[in-house]
Amino acid sequence: IFQLCVALATIALCVLLIINPAHRPPINKLTLAVTGFVVIQGLLAFASIDISRSLLGSIERMDGVWQIINYWLFFIVTVSVFRNIEDVKKLIFFSIAVSIIVSLRYFVFYTGPSVIYARYPLGNPGFLANYILLHIPLAFWILITSKNRESKIFLGIFMVIQSGIAIHTANRAVFLGLAT
Repeated sequence: IFQLCVALATIALCVLLIINPAHRPPINKLTLAVTGFVVIQGLLAFASIDISRSLLGSIERMDGVWQIINYWLFFIVTVSVFRNIEDVKKLIFFSIAVSIIVSLRYFVFYTGPSVIYARYPLGNPGFLANYILLHIPLAFWILITSKNRESKIFLGIFMVIQSGIAIHTANRAVFLGLAT
């Protein structure tokens, strides 16, 4: 799904660039460094033992160059469209809303006395835990920078609930992630 969304966003950015060239990605040290990283990864893939696995990857064990290119395209779309901190906060709020939907799906389908740990919402418990742990520090950042009292209360409750779900996944890495 991520690759499809990135492809659609890249096509939309190309159309936007035709209409309004002001949205070209900035050429700065960060953009050059990320682009250089992708190029180096692409070149190193041809020196690997299994070139096809290095290029295409396996979602369970490693990211191939194809996935890294998708991350790069996502980065380019993001820096082209989101030009200021308020745009970034809107994106994070949207991501938090999606995280709430995933959490509700988890609560509805995968909790109960017969379920020992979370399964299936994102493939396996580790994926769910990592997805949730990504949003906790983002929510904390918005919480400490927000001036809106209702947003602070909502984000505080969100972080507590997400931490509980992450712990319930019974994934050992979650405890390390929550501790840091």
